[in-house]
Order: sequence, then C-alpha cells, then structure tokens
Amino acid sequence: MVVKIESQLEDVESKIGDKLHLLDKDMDGVVTVEEVAASLRTILKRDLTEEQARAIAADMDQNEDGVLTVKELAMWAEINKVIKLMEEGRDAE
Repeated sequence: MVVKIESQLEDVESKIGDKLHLLDKDMDGVVTVEEVAASLRTILKRDLTEEQARAIAADMDQNEDGVLTVKELAMWAEINKVIKLMEEGRDAE
C-alpha cells in the first residue's frame, strides 16, 4: 500500500509541477501562500473570505515558510483526498 501511495504522490507531483506556474502570479518562480489564497478565491466554485482562503493556503504550507512547493501541494491534495474518501465511507484505492 505504501508503494501505491508513493506512486500516486509522484503522479500528483508531476501534474501539479506542470501547472504550478499558473499560480505564480508575479512570475518570480515561487508560489506563495498569498498567491494560492488569491487563486482559491477566484477558482473555487464557492465564495471564500480572504481569511478562509489564507487558512486553506496556510494549511498547505507544511513548513510554514510562506512558500508552497510541489511536494507540499501534492501531499495536501493526497491527504485531503483520503479524508474525503473516508468521510464518504470509501477506501483510498
């Protein structure tokens, strides 16, 4: 199961890495918590306050350095996928 999760993480990292530049609004090669928060407010199909968007983005920033890496985004996506599946009563395949 660990091998399968590692494989899925590598796949997610690859997909996120290819699109990461879309979040980098000032094109400095770094994706900040602020840039992700702004993107969340425009991309998601539900209204988020600035505080809610910043809280979600800060949750992604595991080392709390204000910069999001592909690994942090991939890990956050995988963790939240598993949580959602568990809430729905399904197993993470």
